[in-house]
Amino acid sequence: MKKIIETDQYLGWECSELVFWAFRYFLGRMTIETRVFADRLANSYWKLDEKQRNIIKQELDRGFELDDASRKRGDKFHPLGMDCDRDAWEGVRTAYRKEGGL
Repeated sequence: MKKIIETDQYLGWECSELVFWAFRYFLGRMTIETRVFADRLANSYWKLDEKQRNIIKQELDRGFELDDASRKRGDKFHPLGMDCDRDAWEGVRTAYRKEGGL
């Protein structure tokens, strides 16, 4: 039987920190798991600590800037991955823009 963790700390890591490092791992990857992660991040973005939310927002906004430039140049590979990956990250950006009033 699995033990249920009743705290938001696991092995000394805050859950928000784990989500943040997973975000860094997935950003730019081209797998179905990118979609799964980005969808979950979009649905729980406002549950993260403010520090992690702000860093994710900054890094994702920068990722979109770099991705836009890459696509404009006609590069073969893009910072946010393939079209489907970029679309997944757009869901996260929509979530923080909607909630943040941007």
